[in-house]
Amino acid sequence: MKIDYSNVVKPETYTFDFCVLGGGIAGIITTNELVKKCPDQSICLIESGSFSLDNPHNRELKEVLFSDLAIKKNSREFALGGATNTWGGLSTHFEEFETRGRDYLETHDWPISYEELSQYYRYASEHYQFTDTLDESTEKSRYFENFRKRVFFAQLEPVNYASYLNNAVHLIYNAHVTELHSEGETVTKAVISNAGTQITSSVQAKTFIIALGGIETVRLLLNSQVKGALTLGTEGQLLGRYFMNHPKSEYGLLKLNQPTPINDYVGTIDQGRYKYIGISLPLDIQRSQRLLNNYVRFEPILPWSDDKVVSAVISFLMNKRTFFKIFMALYQQKEVTMLDFSETGDTDHLERVERRSRLKSISLAVQYLYYRLTNKKPKITTYRIRNYIEMEPRYDNHITLSEEVDLFGNRKVQVNYSLSEREKRTMLLLHEKISEHLLEVNIGDLHSKLEDEVDWPIATDASHHMGGTIMGDSPDNSVTNSDLRIHSIENLYIASSSVMPTGGSHNPTFTIAALSCYLADRLSRKVLSASPIHDEEATVGTH
Repeated sequence: MKIDYSNVVKPETYTFDFCVLGGGIAGIITTNELVKKCPDQSICLIESGSFSLDNPHNRELKEVLFSDLAIKKNSREFALGGATNTWGGLSTHFEEFETRGRDYLETHDWPISYEELSQYYRYASEHYQFTDTLDESTEKSRYFENFRKRVFFAQLEPVNYASYLNNAVHLIYNAHVTELHSEGETVTKAVISNAGTQITSSVQAKTFIIALGGIETVRLLLNSQVKGALTLGTEGQLLGRYFMNHPKSEYGLLKLNQPTPINDYVGTIDQGRYKYIGISLPLDIQRSQRLLNNYVRFEPILPWSDDKVVSAVISFLMNKRTFFKIFMALYQQKEVTMLDFSETGDTDHLERVERRSRLKSISLAVQYLYYRLTNKKPKITTYRIRNYIEMEPRYDNHITLSEEVDLFGNRKVQVNYSLSEREKRTMLLLHEKISEHLLEVNIGDLHSKLEDEVDWPIATDASHHMGGTIMGDSPDNSVTNSDLRIHSIENLYIASSSVMPTGGSHNPTFTIAALSCYLADRLSRKVLSASPIHDEEATVGTH
Protein backbone atom coordinates (compact mmCIF):
# COMPACT_ATOMS: atom_id res chain seq x y z
CA MET A 1 0.00 0.00 0.00
CA LYS A 2 1.31 3.42 -0.98
CA ILE A 3 -0.55 6.56 0.07
CA ASP A 4 0.38 9.96 -1.30
CA TYR A 5 -0.89 12.01 1.61
CA SER A 6 -1.00 15.17 -0.50
CA ASN A 7 -4.01 13.57 -2.24
CA VAL A 8 -5.91 12.69 0.95
CA VAL A 9 -9.06 14.83 1.12
CA LYS A 10 -10.32 14.19 4.67
CA PRO A 11 -8.86 13.25 8.07
CA GLU A 12 -8.13 9.55 8.50
CA THR A 13 -7.05 7.19 11.25
CA TYR A 14 -4.50 4.57 10.26
CA THR A 15 -3.65 1.59 12.47
CA PHE A 16 -0.59 -0.67 12.31
CA ASP A 17 1.54 -2.94 14.47
CA PHE A 18 4.75 -0.97 13.76
CA CYS A 19 5.03 2.62 12.63
CA VAL A 20 8.44 3.92 11.50
CA LEU A 21 8.76 7.68 11.22
CA GLY A 22 11.26 8.72 8.57
CA GLY A 23 12.22 7.22 5.21
CA GLY A 24 15.99 7.70 5.26
CA ILE A 25 18.49 4.87 5.47
CA ALA A 26 17.64 4.09 9.13
CA GLY A 27 13.89 3.97 8.52
CA ILE A 28 14.17 1.91 5.34
CA ILE A 29 16.53 -0.68 6.81
CA THR A 30 14.48 -0.95 10.01
CA THR A 31 11.22 -1.52 8.10
CA ASN A 32 12.87 -3.97 5.70
CA GLU A 33 14.23 -6.05 8.56
CA LEU A 34 10.89 -6.00 10.39
CA VAL A 35 9.07 -7.18 7.26
CA LYS A 36 11.51 -10.08 6.89
CA LYS A 37 11.41 -11.10 10.54
CA CYS A 38 7.80 -10.31 11.43
CA PRO A 39 5.85 -11.15 8.25
CA ASP A 40 2.55 -11.35 10.13
CA GLN A 41 2.84 -7.79 11.45
CA SER A 42 1.56 -4.70 9.65
CA ILE A 43 4.41 -2.22 9.21
CA CYS A 44 4.06 1.40 8.16
CA LEU A 45 6.71 3.87 7.04
CA ILE A 46 5.86 7.58 7.11
CA GLU A 47 7.98 9.96 5.03
CA SER A 48 7.65 13.74 5.09
CA GLY A 49 8.82 14.11 1.49
CA SER A 50 8.22 12.22 -1.72
CA PHE A 51 10.35 10.14 -4.08
CA SER A 52 12.20 13.28 -5.18
CA LEU A 53 14.07 16.08 -3.42
CA ASP A 54 11.84 18.48 -5.33
CA ASN A 55 8.92 18.56 -2.90
CA PRO A 56 7.41 21.32 -0.71
CA HIS A 57 8.47 19.84 2.62
CA ASN A 58 12.09 19.53 1.51
CA ARG A 59 12.06 23.13 0.39
CA GLU A 60 10.35 24.54 3.48
CA LEU A 61 11.52 22.50 6.49
CA LYS A 62 15.31 22.27 6.12
CA GLU A 63 16.30 25.49 7.84
CA VAL A 64 18.22 25.13 11.10
CA LEU A 65 19.17 28.05 13.32
CA PHE A 66 22.57 27.78 14.95
CA SER A 67 25.17 29.54 17.06
CA ASP A 68 28.95 29.51 16.55
CA LEU A 69 29.26 26.55 14.15
CA ALA A 70 27.01 26.47 11.09
CA ILE A 71 24.59 23.71 10.14
CA LYS A 72 24.31 23.48 6.35
CA LYS A 73 20.76 23.81 5.03
CA ASN A 74 21.33 21.00 2.55
CA SER A 75 22.54 18.63 5.27
CA ARG A 76 18.92 17.57 5.90
CA GLU A 77 16.86 15.98 3.13
CA PHE A 78 13.10 15.41 3.38
CA ALA A 79 12.61 12.70 0.75
CA LEU A 80 12.48 8.94 0.53
CA GLY A 81 16.08 7.79 0.84
CA GLY A 82 16.93 10.78 3.03
CA ALA A 83 20.53 11.96 2.82
CA THR A 84 21.40 9.05 0.49
CA ASN A 85 19.87 11.21 -2.26
CA THR A 86 23.03 13.33 -2.02
CA TRP A 87 25.38 11.14 0.04
CA GLY A 88 28.58 10.07 -1.68
CA GLY A 89 28.57 6.66 0.00
CA LEU A 90 31.83 7.01 1.92
CA SER A 91 31.85 5.12 5.21
CA THR A 92 33.75 3.03 7.72
CA HIS A 93 33.15 1.51 11.16
CA PHE A 94 33.63 2.79 14.69
CA GLU A 95 36.73 1.39 16.32
CA GLU A 96 36.26 -0.24 19.71
CA PHE A 97 38.16 2.42 21.65
CA GLU A 98 35.82 5.05 20.16
CA THR A 99 32.85 3.35 21.85
CA ARG A 100 34.23 2.76 25.34
CA GLY A 101 36.97 3.37 27.87
CA ARG A 102 37.82 7.05 27.35
CA ASP A 103 36.79 8.12 30.83
CA TYR A 104 38.06 11.65 30.31
CA LEU A 105 35.01 12.31 28.07
CA GLU A 106 31.65 13.31 29.57
CA THR A 107 30.01 10.28 27.94
CA HIS A 108 32.18 7.45 26.69
CA ASP A 109 30.70 3.94 27.01
CA TRP A 110 28.09 2.52 24.67
CA PRO A 111 25.70 0.09 26.42
CA ILE A 112 26.03 -2.26 23.44
CA SER A 113 29.10 -4.49 23.47
CA TYR A 114 31.52 -3.98 20.60
CA GLU A 115 31.34 -7.70 19.81
CA GLU A 116 27.60 -7.39 19.25
CA LEU A 117 27.91 -4.17 17.27
CA SER A 118 30.47 -5.89 15.03
CA GLN A 119 27.98 -8.65 14.23
CA TYR A 120 25.55 -6.07 12.92
CA TYR A 121 28.24 -4.29 10.93
CA ARG A 122 28.83 -7.57 9.15
CA TYR A 123 25.12 -8.17 8.67
CA ALA A 124 24.63 -4.66 7.21
CA SER A 125 27.57 -5.16 4.84
CA GLU A 126 26.09 -8.44 3.59
CA HIS A 127 22.61 -7.06 2.96
CA TYR A 128 22.92 -3.33 2.30
CA GLN A 129 26.01 -2.78 0.09
CA PHE A 130 28.41 -1.57 2.74
CA THR A 131 32.02 -2.72 2.60
CA ASP A 132 32.96 -4.64 5.74
CA THR A 133 35.87 -2.50 6.90
CA LEU A 134 36.41 -4.33 10.20
CA ASP A 135 39.13 -6.62 8.89
CA GLU A 136 40.67 -4.32 6.28
CA SER A 137 44.43 -4.29 6.74
CA THR A 138 46.64 -1.21 6.37
CA GLU A 139 49.90 -3.09 6.82
CA LYS A 140 50.96 -2.70 3.18
CA SER A 141 50.43 1.05 3.21
CA ARG A 142 53.79 2.78 3.04
CA TYR A 143 54.83 5.72 5.21
CA PHE A 144 53.16 6.96 8.41
CA GLU A 145 53.90 3.59 10.03
CA ASN A 146 53.64 4.92 13.58
CA PHE A 147 50.21 6.48 13.10
CA ARG A 148 46.80 4.94 13.56
CA LYS A 149 45.22 4.21 10.18
CA ARG A 150 41.66 3.50 9.14
CA VAL A 151 40.28 2.44 5.74
CA PHE A 152 37.33 4.26 4.15
CA PHE A 153 35.30 2.82 1.25
CA ALA A 154 32.55 4.02 -1.04
CA GLN A 155 30.73 2.48 -3.98
CA LEU A 156 31.68 4.19 -7.24
CA GLU A 157 27.96 4.42 -7.96
CA PRO A 158 26.39 5.64 -4.70
CA VAL A 159 23.22 3.87 -3.59
CA ASN A 160 19.99 5.75 -2.95
CA TYR A 161 18.43 3.52 -0.31
CA ALA A 162 14.93 4.39 -1.50
CA SER A 163 15.54 1.50 -3.92
CA TYR A 164 15.71 -0.90 -0.97
CA LEU A 165 12.21 -0.26 0.35
CA ASN A 166 10.29 -3.53 0.61
CA ASN A 167 6.98 -3.52 -1.27
CA ALA A 168 5.28 -5.15 1.71
CA VAL A 169 5.74 -1.93 3.74
CA HIS A 170 2.73 0.37 3.99
CA LEU A 171 4.18 3.67 2.80
CA ILE A 172 2.58 7.03 3.57
CA TYR A 173 4.55 9.83 1.93
CA ASN A 174 4.20 13.60 1.65
CA ALA A 175 3.08 13.27 5.27
CA HIS A 176 4.97 15.33 7.86
CA VAL A 177 4.84 14.08 11.46
CA THR A 178 3.98 17.12 13.56
CA GLU A 179 3.69 15.55 17.03
CA LEU A 180 3.53 12.39 19.12
CA HIS A 181 0.88 11.79 21.80
CA SER A 182 1.38 9.67 24.89
CA GLU A 183 -0.80 8.37 27.70
CA GLY A 184 1.10 7.19 30.73
CA GLU A 185 4.09 5.21 29.51
CA THR A 186 2.75 4.57 26.00
CA VAL A 187 2.74 6.56 22.79
CA THR A 188 -0.79 6.30 21.39
CA LYS A 189 -0.54 8.08 18.06
CA ALA A 190 1.50 10.17 15.65
CA VAL A 191 -0.16 13.17 14.02
CA ILE A 192 0.59 13.78 10.34
CA SER A 193 -0.18 16.67 8.02
CA ASN A 194 0.64 18.01 4.55
CA ALA A 195 1.77 21.55 3.78
CA GLY A 196 -0.60 21.95 0.83
CA THR A 197 -3.80 20.41 2.16
CA GLN A 198 -3.32 21.08 5.92
CA ILE A 199 -5.39 17.94 6.52
CA THR A 200 -4.45 16.28 9.81
CA SER A 201 -4.70 12.55 10.46
CA SER A 202 -3.72 10.11 13.19
CA VAL A 203 -1.50 7.05 12.91
CA GLN A 204 -1.89 4.51 15.70
CA ALA A 205 0.52 1.65 16.34
CA LYS A 206 1.61 -0.80 18.99
CA THR A 207 5.22 0.28 18.49
CA PHE A 208 6.68 3.53 17.15
CA ILE A 209 10.23 3.97 15.84
CA ILE A 210 11.62 7.47 15.20
CA ALA A 211 14.12 7.41 12.33
CA LEU A 212 14.23 11.10 11.42
CA GLY A 213 17.96 11.81 11.62
CA GLY A 214 20.18 13.39 14.25
CA ILE A 215 18.42 16.77 14.41
CA GLU A 216 14.82 16.14 13.31
CA THR A 217 14.38 13.28 15.80
CA VAL A 218 15.12 15.66 18.68
CA ARG A 219 12.98 18.39 17.13
CA LEU A 220 9.89 16.15 16.99
CA LEU A 221 10.29 15.08 20.61
CA LEU A 222 10.87 18.64 21.86
CA ASN A 223 7.88 20.03 19.97
CA SER A 224 5.67 17.21 21.21
CA GLN A 225 6.72 18.03 24.77
CA VAL A 226 6.17 21.78 24.38
CA LYS A 227 2.64 21.11 23.12
CA GLY A 228 1.92 18.92 26.13
CA ALA A 229 1.22 15.94 23.86
CA LEU A 230 4.19 13.83 25.01
CA THR A 231 5.46 13.32 28.54
CA LEU A 232 8.94 11.98 29.21
CA GLY A 233 10.47 10.92 32.50
CA THR A 234 13.83 11.76 34.03
CA GLU A 235 15.56 11.25 30.68
CA GLY A 236 13.77 14.32 29.34
CA GLN A 237 16.38 16.55 30.99
CA LEU A 238 19.00 15.14 28.58
CA LEU A 239 16.92 15.42 25.42
CA GLY A 240 18.91 17.39 22.85
CA ARG A 241 22.16 17.26 24.86
CA TYR A 242 25.57 15.97 23.73
CA PHE A 243 25.13 17.03 20.11
CA MET A 244 28.13 16.18 17.90
CA ASN A 245 29.26 16.70 14.33
CA HIS A 246 32.52 16.31 12.41
CA PRO A 247 33.85 19.81 11.70
CA LYS A 248 36.12 19.57 8.69
CA SER A 249 38.07 21.76 6.30
CA GLU A 250 41.14 21.96 4.14
CA TYR A 251 44.03 23.50 6.01
CA GLY A 252 47.76 23.15 5.57
CA LEU A 253 49.95 21.76 2.82
CA LEU A 254 52.01 18.59 2.53
CA LYS A 255 55.13 19.30 0.46
CA LEU A 256 57.27 16.34 -0.60
CA ASN A 257 60.92 16.59 -1.57
CA GLN A 258 60.20 14.60 -4.70
CA PRO A 259 57.23 12.71 -6.18
CA THR A 260 56.45 9.94 -3.69
CA PRO A 261 53.72 7.30 -3.97
CA ILE A 262 51.31 8.09 -1.13
CA ASN A 263 48.29 6.98 -3.15
CA ASP A 264 46.65 5.15 -0.23
CA TYR A 265 46.18 8.42 1.64
CA VAL A 266 44.86 10.25 -1.43
CA GLY A 267 42.40 7.68 -2.73
CA THR A 268 42.40 4.78 -5.17
CA ILE A 269 39.85 2.67 -6.97
CA ASP A 270 39.99 -0.83 -5.56
CA GLN A 271 37.81 -3.64 -6.98
CA GLY A 272 35.14 -1.23 -8.12
CA ARG A 273 35.20 0.82 -4.92
CA TYR A 274 36.69 4.13 -3.95
CA LYS A 275 39.16 3.70 -1.08
CA TYR A 276 41.45 5.84 1.03
CA ILE A 277 43.22 5.69 4.39
CA GLY A 278 42.91 8.31 7.12
CA ILE A 279 45.74 9.03 9.60
CA SER A 280 45.20 9.62 13.33
CA LEU A 281 47.45 10.04 16.34
CA PRO A 282 48.75 6.78 17.82
CA LEU A 283 46.35 5.39 20.41
CA ASP A 284 48.88 5.60 23.25
CA ILE A 285 49.30 9.34 22.64
CA GLN A 286 45.53 9.84 22.47
CA ARG A 287 45.08 8.12 25.81
CA SER A 288 48.08 9.53 27.66
CA GLN A 289 47.27 13.10 26.59
CA ARG A 290 43.49 12.62 26.85
CA LEU A 291 42.86 13.49 23.22
CA LEU A 292 40.46 12.51 20.46
CA ASN A 293 40.63 10.55 17.20
CA ASN A 294 40.82 13.40 14.67
CA TYR A 295 42.20 12.33 11.31
CA VAL A 296 43.62 13.75 8.08
CA ARG A 297 43.89 12.66 4.47
CA PHE A 298 45.59 14.27 1.47
CA GLU A 299 44.39 15.79 -1.79
CA PRO A 300 46.81 16.31 -4.70
CA ILE A 301 47.20 19.77 -6.21
CA LEU A 302 47.48 19.42 -9.98
CA PRO A 303 47.40 21.92 -12.87
CA TRP A 304 43.65 21.40 -13.37
CA SER A 305 42.72 21.51 -9.66
CA ASP A 306 39.92 23.98 -8.84
CA ASP A 307 39.07 24.72 -12.47
CA LYS A 308 35.31 25.13 -12.83
CA VAL A 309 35.11 23.60 -16.30
CA VAL A 310 37.28 20.60 -15.40
CA SER A 311 35.20 20.02 -12.29
CA ALA A 312 32.04 20.04 -14.42
CA VAL A 313 33.59 17.60 -16.90
CA ILE A 314 34.54 15.22 -14.10
CA SER A 315 31.08 15.39 -12.54
CA PHE A 316 29.54 14.65 -15.95
CA LEU A 317 31.76 11.61 -16.48
CA MET A 318 31.18 10.32 -12.95
CA ASN A 319 27.44 10.22 -13.71
CA LYS A 320 27.87 8.24 -16.93
CA ARG A 321 27.67 4.49 -16.37
CA THR A 322 29.04 3.72 -19.83
CA PHE A 323 32.23 5.66 -19.10
CA PHE A 324 32.66 3.80 -15.83
CA LYS A 325 32.11 0.38 -17.39
CA ILE A 326 34.69 1.04 -20.10
CA PHE A 327 37.17 2.52 -17.68
CA MET A 328 36.86 -0.29 -15.15
CA ALA A 329 37.10 -2.92 -17.89
CA LEU A 330 40.40 -1.39 -18.98
CA TYR A 331 41.91 -1.05 -15.52
CA GLN A 332 40.23 -3.67 -13.37
CA GLN A 333 43.57 -5.33 -12.55
CA LYS A 334 45.51 -2.09 -11.96
CA GLU A 335 45.63 0.48 -9.22
CA VAL A 336 43.76 3.61 -10.23
CA THR A 337 44.75 6.76 -8.36
CA MET A 338 42.27 9.57 -7.81
CA LEU A 339 43.34 12.63 -9.80
CA ASP A 340 40.89 15.23 -8.52
CA PHE A 341 38.67 15.63 -5.48
CA SER A 342 35.66 15.89 -7.82
CA GLU A 343 36.09 12.16 -8.52
CA THR A 344 34.99 11.34 -4.97
CA GLY A 345 31.49 12.72 -5.57
CA ASP A 346 31.91 15.13 -2.63
CA THR A 347 30.82 18.70 -3.38
CA ASP A 348 32.89 20.53 -0.73
CA HIS A 349 35.42 21.68 -3.32
CA LEU A 350 32.81 23.63 -5.28
CA GLU A 351 33.23 26.60 -2.96
CA ARG A 352 36.79 27.14 -4.18
CA VAL A 353 36.51 26.37 -7.91
CA GLU A 354 37.27 29.28 -10.20
CA ARG A 355 36.46 30.18 -13.77
CA ARG A 356 39.52 30.53 -16.02
CA SER A 357 39.67 31.55 -19.65
CA ARG A 358 37.89 29.16 -21.99
CA LEU A 359 41.11 28.23 -23.78
CA LYS A 360 42.92 27.59 -20.51
CA SER A 361 40.09 25.43 -19.14
CA ILE A 362 39.91 23.37 -22.33
CA SER A 363 43.66 22.81 -22.18
CA LEU A 364 43.41 21.69 -18.52
CA ALA A 365 40.47 19.39 -19.31
CA VAL A 366 42.51 17.73 -22.04
CA GLN A 367 45.38 17.21 -19.60
CA TYR A 368 43.05 15.65 -17.04
CA LEU A 369 41.47 13.32 -19.60
CA TYR A 370 44.89 12.23 -20.85
CA TYR A 371 46.02 11.20 -17.37
CA ARG A 372 42.68 9.65 -16.51
CA LEU A 373 42.28 7.56 -19.67
CA THR A 374 45.91 6.41 -19.72
CA ASN A 375 45.94 5.87 -15.95
CA LYS A 376 49.33 7.56 -15.84
CA LYS A 377 50.36 9.18 -12.58
CA PRO A 378 51.45 12.82 -12.87
CA LYS A 379 54.40 13.96 -10.79
CA ILE A 380 52.91 15.35 -7.60
CA THR A 381 54.79 16.97 -4.73
CA THR A 382 52.16 19.22 -3.14
CA TYR A 383 48.96 18.12 -1.41
CA ARG A 384 46.21 19.85 0.49
CA ILE A 385 45.47 18.48 3.93
CA ARG A 386 41.85 17.60 4.57
CA ASN A 387 41.14 17.63 8.32
CA TYR A 388 38.30 15.91 10.18
CA ILE A 389 37.57 16.54 13.86
CA GLU A 390 36.04 14.14 16.35
CA MET A 391 33.84 16.28 18.60
CA GLU A 392 33.79 15.19 22.19
CA PRO A 393 30.30 14.71 23.68
CA ARG A 394 29.60 17.75 25.86
CA TYR A 395 26.41 18.57 27.74
CA ASP A 396 26.66 22.22 26.67
CA ASN A 397 26.48 21.28 22.98
CA HIS A 398 22.75 20.93 22.49
CA ILE A 399 19.69 21.13 20.29
CA THR A 400 16.82 23.30 21.47
CA LEU A 401 13.77 25.06 20.00
CA SER A 402 13.78 28.62 18.72
CA GLU A 403 10.89 31.07 18.86
CA GLU A 404 10.41 30.88 15.08
CA VAL A 405 7.76 28.50 13.75
CA ASP A 406 7.45 26.49 10.55
CA LEU A 407 4.47 26.18 8.21
CA PHE A 408 2.86 23.64 10.58
CA GLY A 409 3.16 25.92 13.60
CA ASN A 410 5.96 23.83 15.12
CA ARG A 411 8.97 25.65 16.50
CA LYS A 412 12.11 25.52 14.41
CA VAL A 413 15.21 23.94 15.83
CA GLN A 414 18.35 25.73 17.00
CA VAL A 415 21.70 24.01 17.42
CA ASN A 416 24.09 25.52 19.95
CA TYR A 417 27.53 23.98 19.74
CA SER A 418 31.15 25.00 19.63
CA LEU A 419 34.61 23.49 19.46
CA SER A 420 36.45 22.54 22.64
CA GLU A 421 40.10 23.05 23.46
CA ARG A 422 40.59 19.27 23.44
CA GLU A 423 39.36 19.05 19.85
CA LYS A 424 41.69 21.84 18.73
CA ARG A 425 44.62 20.52 20.73
CA THR A 426 44.23 17.10 19.10
CA MET A 427 44.44 18.56 15.60
CA LEU A 428 47.41 20.77 16.49
CA LEU A 429 49.35 17.78 17.82
CA LEU A 430 48.38 15.60 14.83
CA HIS A 431 49.80 18.19 12.43
CA GLU A 432 52.92 18.50 14.57
CA LYS A 433 53.53 14.73 14.71
CA ILE A 434 53.02 14.31 10.96
CA SER A 435 55.53 17.08 10.30
CA GLU A 436 58.06 15.45 12.64
CA HIS A 437 57.59 12.10 10.92
CA LEU A 438 58.04 13.50 7.42
CA LEU A 439 61.27 15.23 8.45
CA GLU A 440 62.52 12.12 10.22
CA VAL A 441 62.08 9.89 7.17
CA ASN A 442 63.30 12.75 4.96
CA ILE A 443 60.51 12.81 2.40
CA GLY A 444 59.03 16.26 3.00
CA ASP A 445 57.30 18.51 5.48
CA LEU A 446 53.83 19.58 6.55
CA HIS A 447 53.22 23.33 6.41
CA SER A 448 50.64 24.41 8.96
CA LYS A 449 50.19 27.41 11.25
CA LEU A 450 47.12 26.31 13.16
CA GLU A 451 48.57 27.60 16.43
CA ASP A 452 48.71 31.14 14.97
CA GLU A 453 45.12 31.25 13.72
CA VAL A 454 42.86 33.68 15.58
CA ASP A 455 39.72 32.23 13.96
CA TRP A 456 39.84 28.44 13.98
CA PRO A 457 39.71 27.43 10.28
CA ILE A 458 38.49 23.82 10.57
CA ALA A 459 34.79 24.31 11.20
CA THR A 460 32.69 23.24 8.19
CA ASP A 461 29.59 21.11 8.80
CA ALA A 462 30.19 17.51 7.73
CA SER A 463 26.44 16.81 7.89
CA HIS A 464 27.14 14.05 10.43
CA HIS A 465 24.66 15.06 13.11
CA MET A 466 24.89 12.80 16.18
CA GLY A 467 23.77 12.79 19.80
CA GLY A 468 20.69 14.37 21.33
CA THR A 469 19.03 11.11 22.43
CA ILE A 470 22.13 9.23 23.56
CA MET A 471 21.89 5.66 24.78
CA GLY A 472 23.03 4.48 28.19
CA ASP A 473 22.14 2.34 31.16
CA SER A 474 20.01 4.83 33.12
CA PRO A 475 17.58 7.72 32.55
CA ASP A 476 19.95 9.74 34.73
CA ASN A 477 22.68 9.62 32.08
CA SER A 478 20.87 8.91 28.80
CA VAL A 479 17.63 9.21 26.84
CA THR A 480 17.50 5.69 25.38
CA ASN A 481 18.49 2.30 26.77
CA SER A 482 20.51 -0.52 25.22
CA ASP A 483 17.43 -1.57 23.19
CA LEU A 484 17.29 1.99 21.75
CA ARG A 485 14.00 2.54 23.59
CA ILE A 486 13.28 5.82 25.36
CA HIS A 487 13.60 4.91 29.03
CA SER A 488 10.16 6.00 30.28
CA ILE A 489 8.10 5.09 27.18
CA GLU A 490 7.34 1.41 26.66
CA ASN A 491 6.73 1.52 22.90
CA LEU A 492 8.91 4.35 21.56
CA TYR A 493 12.26 3.50 19.95
CA ILE A 494 14.87 5.50 18.03
CA ALA A 495 16.83 4.43 14.93
CA SER A 496 19.18 7.34 14.38
CA SER A 497 22.67 8.68 14.87
CA SER A 498 21.08 10.70 17.69
CA VAL A 499 21.50 7.67 20.01
CA MET A 500 25.31 7.64 19.68
CA PRO A 501 27.04 8.59 22.98
CA THR A 502 30.29 9.27 21.10
CA GLY A 503 30.76 10.31 17.49
CA GLY A 504 34.18 9.14 16.32
CA SER A 505 35.64 11.20 13.49
CA HIS A 506 34.11 9.62 10.42
CA ASN A 507 30.87 9.23 8.48
CA PRO A 508 28.41 7.41 10.77
CA THR A 509 26.17 5.91 8.05
CA PHE A 510 27.57 2.35 8.29
CA THR A 511 26.97 2.49 12.05
CA ILE A 512 23.44 3.84 11.54
CA ALA A 513 22.75 0.86 9.27
CA ALA A 514 24.20 -1.57 11.83
CA LEU A 515 22.13 -0.04 14.65
CA SER A 516 18.98 -0.21 12.51
CA CYS A 517 19.55 -3.94 11.96
CA TYR A 518 20.23 -4.32 15.68
CA LEU A 519 16.99 -2.53 16.60
CA ALA A 520 14.89 -4.55 14.17
CA ASP A 521 16.34 -7.74 15.67
CA ARG A 522 15.47 -6.57 19.19
CA LEU A 523 11.92 -5.69 18.20
CA SER A 524 11.33 -8.89 16.27
CA ARG A 525 12.54 -10.97 19.20
CA LYS A 526 10.08 -9.12 21.40
CA VAL A 527 7.25 -9.98 19.00
CA LEU A 528 8.32 -13.61 18.74
CA SER A 529 8.68 -13.96 22.49
CA ALA A 530 5.02 -12.97 22.82
CA SER A 531 4.02 -15.71 20.35
CA PRO A 532 3.14 -19.27 21.46
CA ILE A 533 6.19 -20.66 19.59
CA HIS A 534 9.48 -18.85 19.17
CA ASP A 535 13.19 -19.51 18.82
CA GLU A 536 15.06 -18.80 22.05
CA GLU A 537 18.38 -19.16 20.25
CA ALA A 538 17.72 -16.52 17.58
CA THR A 539 20.88 -15.05 16.13
CA VAL A 540 21.74 -11.93 14.19
CA GLY A 541 19.59 -11.60 11.08
CA THR A 542 17.76 -14.93 11.50
CA HIS A 543 14.40 -15.76 12.99
